[in-house]
Amino acid sequence: MRAPPCQPKISSLLEAALIYHNTSKFEKAVETYLSAQKLWHEITDGRIPTEGKLFILHSIGNVYESQGRDEAALSYFMDAKTESEHLTPNTHQDKAICYSNIGVIAYHWGHYELALRLFWKAMDIREKALGNRHIDVASTWNNAGCCLDCLHRIEEARYKFSLALEVLIPQLGLQHPRTAIVLRNQQKAKHRPMEVHMGAGPLGLRFRDDSKRWIPGGIFRVNAFEFKPALAPGKKKGGKKKKGKKGGKKKKK
Repeated sequence: MRAPPCQPKISSLLEAALIYHNTSKFEKAVETYLSAQKLWHEITDGRIPTEGKLFILHSIGNVYESQGRDEAALSYFMDAKTESEHLTPNTHQDKAICYSNIGVIAYHWGHYELALRLFWKAMDIREKALGNRHIDVASTWNNAGCCLDCLHRIEEARYKFSLALEVLIPQLGLQHPRTAIVLRNQQKAKHRPMEVHMGAGPLGLRFRDDSKRWIPGGIFRVNAFEFKPALAPGKKKGGKKKKGKKGGKKKKK
């Protein structure tokens, strides 16, 4: 997500806030974003454009999300969702970012069905606004695939990862962080056994160890760190191989 056109002083503050965010100076980042908002309000006599308000809200929410302060992040994302109602048409791509960000928080809290519905909504908006060959659409397919994987809908998850790679590889190449994330997700899904969908997944911990599987498409950063996914319910790590079986390959972990 890019900031709309604004005065150079405001633009400089926004750039500084982004640098603070990317260097993990979270409190300074929030402080600088709020300073930019205040200056923007003064310069425009209180008439900050909707796109500008959304940028500030999403940016601060993303700082809190990076800190692990999901409740604070959700508060800003919900405010952004309310503000986005002023945008027209309904397929405005900035609306998709609201659903996507809320979906990430729902995933963090283990509400996989809710997260998936939010990503379906973001996907629908982005496909209509951007087409099926856009990088942000591919990022949403990846995120939906992660939800499907957690719900044990493995075949659907694999399909979404494949769709994402069909877009990302030709446009970004194999070495790009976004492509690398989806490739890892696809490989992990390939090594999972096929399971029957049993409904909503169990509630997870607040911080899942596979949270960095997300690609925040349409936002200004990409988390490219690898984390091991949580084991599927009922699966035990390091199970012994039964004797007497032939022809089976040992499953990679």
